[in-house]
Amino acid sequence: MNITSEDIDAIAAYLAAAGDAERSEKAARLRYIREDRIEGLMRDIREYEERIETRDADIKDYEREAAGLEAEIADMPTPEPVAPEVANAELARLGALSYVKSFAIEGRNLIVTTHKDSLYTTLEHKYSRAEQWYSSRPYKIPLPAYKIRIGLYGATTRANNDSLCIALAHHKTDTAHFPDWISRYNLEPHPHWGTSRVESPYGGYKGVCLGEYESEITQAFRKSIADGLIAFVLYLQNAGTENAYIHRRHVWALWMGKKEYYPLIVAKSTETVGEEDD
Repeated sequence: MNITSEDIDAIAAYLAAAGDAERSEKAARLRYIREDRIEGLMRDIREYEERIETRDADIKDYEREAAGLEAEIADMPTPEPVAPEVANAELARLGALSYVKSFAIEGRNLIVTTHKDSLYTTLEHKYSRAEQWYSSRPYKIPLPAYKIRIGLYGATTRANNDSLCIALAHHKTDTAHFPDWISRYNLEPHPHWGTSRVESPYGGYKGVCLGEYESEITQAFRKSIADGLIAFVLYLQNAGTENAYIHRRHVWALWMGKKEYYPLIVAKSTETVGEEDD
């Protein structure tokens, strides 16, 4: 075995360090404090300082914009108060809509309940017992009765927020049924194909993805509540192409759990259907 003087020095250094474990531990702790903690915190301070400078610049920009907006608002004419007669006429117009069953004000929201089977939409697909979708001649299904919550405050947009929401007026009965033979789908009730699913078994309000209807509906609500509701009802019945919004209409109908839908949407064995829709 060929042992050099360098090998002996290395072993001696190891034995010296191993024999003084306490010193080694303290030296390692010292390196950690200086090289990791202190230097790391100094880097954090530099990053915070840079962020503060950026935020200070942002604040100045916003202050300039706010001052300009204040000046523009001050130059605008004071809006005329709306007479009670005008508000009464608005409510009368709202109540005269054929699909409005009732309405009530709750806090800063107007809750409108629609009549059952007063709104309709058109489907163009049927579902077979072979668990396949097929193209079909267009057929209508009634939409559920809705509770529509309208925020009585200005909103930049009525899409996907609390200023315009819907819930099923009869959540338990409209989502209580599902054919046992359908294994491909799970019961997943959504008030509308433009909303996300309702997690609670007791229902709940959901904001709506308005898609290309967003500007039209938002502008209509700025004119009047009745105009806004009319535009929204058109959306509820007509919105969405085959691949638009959160779900396709026919898939939404199958997932709802609404008993009345299945005789309409599930193809009979003797029914003529079109080509399979992949």
